[in-house]
Amino acid sequence: MGAVREAADPRRRPLYVTVAEQLAACPWQVFVRRFLRIQAPPDALGELPGIDARLVGATVHAALEQLAASQSVPARLSLEEVAAARRVELSWPEESALASTVHAAAEKVCGEEGIALPGFPHALAALALGGVRAACAAEGGRTVAVLGVEVDGACSVVDFAGRSRTIRFRADRVDDDGGALRLTDYKVGRPISELKAADKRARDFLQAVRRGERLQAVAYALAAAVLRSPAEARGRYLFLGDGLEVREFEVRADDSTLANAFHEALRTSFAVLDAGSLFPRLLEPDGSGPKRCEMCDVREACLRGDSGSRLRLEDWAKAKGEGIAAVPASPAEQAAFALWQLRAEADE
Repeated sequence: MGAVREAADPRRRPLYVTVAEQLAACPWQVFVRRFLRIQAPPDALGELPGIDARLVGATVHAALEQLAASQSVPARLSLEEVAAARRVELSWPEESALASTVHAAAEKVCGEEGIALPGFPHALAALALGGVRAACAAEGGRTVAVLGVEVDGACSVVDFAGRSRTIRFRADRVDDDGGALRLTDYKVGRPISELKAADKRARDFLQAVRRGERLQAVAYALAAAVLRSPAEARGRYLFLGDGLEVREFEVRADDSTLANAFHEALRTSFAVLDAGSLFPRLLEPDGSGPKRCEMCDVREACLRGDSGSRLRLEDWAKAKGEGIAAVPASPAEQAAFALWQLRAEADE
């Protein structure tokens, strides 16, 4: 039998914050997708491509990147490099030039996806244009002091064993916001909260971080705090959907409540990885079925439709929550229950 090679273990690869979010949502999905690299089987009835949110989002991101590149904004650099770079006053073009940029981005995305249908880029650009307009409107049409786009960075988390672990990310844009370092992630989906009161939106944001969901903006702020003071280090989500009253959700590195929730979620995720407790989340703590299961592209490799497995998971979670155990829990079981509790405690 060959020796176990630590470096070959896929759990030892750098952990990206988006994968950490997926891990909190369903560890089994990460195991199948990321570690086993199993892909969904081809759909015999899905030969013709359709325009979905993923394609629209990719086009919006590509258009905003092209817009920055056209004005000589540095791209694909590290956070340390762009933090020391010269700021570029990014301006927003007229409507005709904006539409042209979005169409070029749509053609680029279609080329990358292997979509050669006539008229497809035009339809895709029409749907993505609103998101790019929203990005302009969110800045009030003003110029923005931009340092870089598509910027790679990292922050550190101390795990339960006291080891420093690295969380990597890629920010869509980095700005010099009056001396503060602000990292932005564009989103085209639903916002964190649509409530009108700022304190209730902040509550929803905190709940999402505690559930292990909205971790990117906090990671941005903590990484920026290494290069700036915590009060001058910010991460934000900028939501670009139609008809939103509130698009911006920002966090500062000196927000200890969000930072603590972030660290707890990541420590729990690392414990699950280390223990190999990559269980399928067949139900939510309230007993309902996860909505993400309907859109999961590897659901054929899951026990989602097995009522017996779901019942056993429900009974296990209830027994653990009530402190009922026939034998002492193993480290793997402890890690699994801690991840389960992330969502349960956040919902409470």
